[in-house]
Amino acid sequence: MIIASAIKFNNKIYLGRGHSDIIFNIRIKYKDCKLKILPQDQGFYTNDKRFLSREEALEHAIECKQVKRESVYSVFTSEDIWNQLDPEFKIVEEQE
Repeated sequence: MIIASAIKFNNKIYLGRGHSDIIFNIRIKYKDCKLKILPQDQGFYTNDKRFLSREEALEHAIECKQVKRESVYSVFTSEDIWNQLDPEFKIVEEQE
């Protein structure tokens, strides 16, 4: 089950409800750092502590019945499952 939006940055995974919320909090944490988030660094985090790409997360969300259809956007976004995501900003060590 997907529990949070996730962004890989600085060898860690940052979690929150939406990707824009996570980016906002990363900017606060690293004030003087140039923030460059690549598309492959944006995804989702599961209850079994896995980082999934947007594409993998869509398949997983359909399998877990978190969504009934494909995204209304061109990619799977946090807005697709907004009400099911943990709103708290968290940092976890990146899994190899």
